[in-house]
Amino acid sequence: MMLSHVLSKKYDIKDVKLDLQMMTLFRPGVPNILVSHAGSTKDNNKVDFGNIFSKKKIVFLMRDPRDIVVSLFHGSRTRDLVYSGDDISTFIRHSGSGFPKILEFMRTWHNEIMKRPKDFIIVRYEDMKEDSARELSRIFTFMNVDVSEKLLKEAADYASFGNMRKLEMENKVNDYRMRPGNKNDPNSFRTRRGKVGGFRDELLDEDICYINHMMAERMPKEFGYVV
Repeated sequence: MMLSHVLSKKYDIKDVKLDLQMMTLFRPGVPNILVSHAGSTKDNNKVDFGNIFSKKKIVFLMRDPRDIVVSLFHGSRTRDLVYSGDDISTFIRHSGSGFPKILEFMRTWHNEIMKRPKDFIIVRYEDMKEDSARELSRIFTFMNVDVSEKLLKEAADYASFGNMRKLEMENKVNDYRMRPGNKNDPNSFRTRRGKVGGFRDELLDEDICYINHMMAERMPKEFGYVV
């Protein structure tokens, strides 16, 4: 949302898309940006994303994996409809879609980052929540794109949780990913909670112990999530 807003304003692009690669493709002087889950899907069709993106600069967006798995649980049940269970304790332990899968994804990309650190910038969700304009400035500096502070602030306000929830409620974004699965179910919204550390409100103590133990063993410390 923030990147598309800045690019549309800076380069006078009328056809705004969340699929940034479609918005910026074949536009001279405009950076072409591909948005990708890059290995976080269920089976990835055995694609080697590290090799595919080996010559690209990468903005790697991170979030506390404990919050990710809770968000993934709700999205899998209410939006993507790929999980029919209602037991989050079972879901987080599932090797194909739960917490082990998330940590494996992070470890895989950590290995790639260690090979060529100058090609990566790590942007953490928690830092975005603290100061979106600052983090957005880091991203565009990394991409060698000059953006005014005014436009950065405007984009941060536009993509704030409150405004995104309003846009989703009113169906103002022409993209299926910005529509709730069910308007009567708060857990089906893309803008569900957006809370840092919200996993503590939704997981049992034994589940938190389980994922904390896994994080302590497998989570690369360079990402900054300390248990």
